[in-house]
Formats: sequence, structure tokens, C-alpha cells
Amino acid sequence: MFVSATSFNRTWCFEEFKPWKGKIGPTDFKNSQGLLFCCPPGKFHKPSSTEPFFCEACQVGQYINVSSLRTICDKCPRNSIAAADGTAKCGDCPPETFSDVHRSKCSQCGAGLYQIDGIEETSCKNCTKAKYQDFGGQKECKDCPAGWYQGQQAKPFCLPCIPVSEFFFVDIFLSNRTRSRLFF
Repeated sequence: MFVSATSFNRTWCFEEFKPWKGKIGPTDFKNSQGLLFCCPPGKFHKPSSTEPFFCEACQVGQYINVSSLRTICDKCPRNSIAAADGTAKCGDCPPETFSDVHRSKCSQCGAGLYQIDGIEETSCKNCTKAKYQDFGGQKECKDCPAGWYQGQQAKPFCLPCIPVSEFFFVDIFLSNRTRSRLFF
């Protein structure tokens, strides 16, 4: 087809030109500047390489799912990862987990934290005072129930309220004969 077409210098890849699949082959480019070449899924074409037709593996967190001449890999979508170089497909994170910014691992917010889904990224935030979260992977914190409190951030529990008389006064025995009450 392009035999001896010296001005033809196009590199074709079957995946990009599916209508041509089976109709052309490497011999059709004999004595021309054209070439039939594709990088396999999980790799991208690196034109700056010292090797003329070099395919480099997509980095962790990136993928290409078809044979192509693409020069960059796609970043895995939110809540999916590519945990190894040269990945052709991203894997979904399990329920109640999310992908890190590099799309290299799935993470979960621990107890005392809750998950915030931003525009592009997901992160964990501390539960505020008077709230708690006893399970990981949750999207909100719970209010402490009546008669319970939490005076610190990022806690997985609430504490029972102590009646004022028990909280502020402590009985101390100074000796067998002397007993006094101290006020804190």
C-alpha cells in the first residue's frame, strides 16, 4: 500500500485504526518512512527515548487500557488504584475506603475520624468535641448521647457524665481520726 512512498512518514497502530486491521501489515510500509507500531496496554510510547520505538511502563497510579501510540498514561479515577508499574486497568478500592492522591493504595479513615470527599481528592478529618466515631470508613461523626460527653477531638468513644457532687468533691482520709473534704 505505502511501498516506496518516501514522503509517507506516519506511524500507525491497529487499535487506533481498527478499520485497517487485517488489511495492512509491516510489509505495506517497505521502503517508506511509515511504520506499523503499537505500545501494548499498560505502556506508553516515549518518542524522546534513544531507542526509536520504545514503550515505557505506566507508573504506579496510572494506566492505559488499549494498545496505542499514546505518549502519556491516564491517572486512575478516584477510588481506584494501579498498585504496580505497567498496569492496563485500575482496580476499585473496597467499600468504605478511598484511593490516595497518587492512586497507589486504598486507605480508610480510622475510628475518631470521618471521610471528606473533596472535588478531586478524599481526606480524613477529626471528629470535633462532643462527637465521636467508633467505626472506620464513615462519612460523618456521631453526637454523644444524652448523659455522655467527649471533650477532645478525634475520639472513638464518649464518656459518661459524672454528677457534679461526685466530680468536684473527693473524700480523703488524712488519718484514722481526721476526715476532710477538698474542693477542686
